[in-house]
Amino acid sequence: MFVVGPEMEVSMRCLLCAVLALAACRRAETPREAQRADTTLSPPAPSAAAPAPSQDTAAFARLVGTWEAQGYDSGSTRPQRFTLTWSRAPEGGLTGQVAFKPGEKYGVKIVSISDNNTVVYESEPHRSPTLKTDVVTHTEARLSDDSLTGTYEARATAGEKVLRGRFSAARAR
Repeated sequence: MFVVGPEMEVSMRCLLCAVLALAACRRAETPREAQRADTTLSPPAPSAAAPAPSQDTAAFARLVGTWEAQGYDSGSTRPQRFTLTWSRAPEGGLTGQVAFKPGEKYGVKIVSISDNNTVVYESEPHRSPTLKTDVVTHTEARLSDDSLTGTYEARATAGEKVLRGRFSAARAR
């Protein structure tokens, strides 16, 4: 039989209180974080008071258009050139399309846009010529003036293949 002495009991109580205090201090989910689960992000609905445009609306407007890009798979020095085109969706969000020169195209949707102009978007399932399987690509990019720079990760829809890389894009003139 295990007997707990008074010193151990005090230590256990302190540990329990510390755990409870940390759990109580856990940061609540903000509306922006809750919104990240969405696959589309729409600007706020207009109200009678007509508030000033949000950061998201401004970033949406800055993304709309065509971007000429080049990506580098991890470990590669050979660029893969592609075009990223963003347009307004009928419901007010953004829809995008990635197109490679040989004719490969797939759609992308905004997951989130943060206050520091970080844009996160994901692709619909598409064929990766490098991995030779269907993938979904998760991309995080920083919007700065007329340029986008970021990283991507293409994950196989079945299996565990992953391809990572980086890219840069400039607004097409």
